[in-house]
Amino acid sequence: MQIKWSVKEHKKINKSKDWFIAGGIVVFAVAVASVFLGNFLFGILSIVAFATLYLISKHEPGVVDVVIDESGIRLGNVTINYDSLEKFWINNDTNTLKILSKNIARPYLQISVPYQLKNQVREALQSKAKEEDFETPVYERLADMLGF
Repeated sequence: MQIKWSVKEHKKINKSKDWFIAGGIVVFAVAVASVFLGNFLFGILSIVAFATLYLISKHEPGVVDVVIDESGIRLGNVTINYDSLEKFWINNDTNTLKILSKNIARPYLQISVPYQLKNQVREALQSKAKEEDFETPVYERLADMLGF
């Protein structure tokens, strides 16, 4: 059995000019404080990180194919094996699949699921992992709050 659909890599959140001005002021203050404290490298790293964030925010998200089959869950070129899945949950209000895995690099994923495929996805994953709602990680909630 194979279930396939396409989603955007991430949801694009348009940030206002004020958001970037406020962020720039904070980063500039951090960079200046870093230089005064003798940590020149951290100051440069802060500026480069903010510049990268600015460039990424101007980039439109690409489209990724999601495939659920016998080998696991594929997101573009990345495969999540079923043995690394801890639990999953399909939020019926937002039509999103939340995945908690043992993967150190990316333990939490949230994927939009088309309304008509929700039940098929649930049935395919029920035999592979525990279906249980779980708390969204703090770093994910913080990123949402800050507009990332």
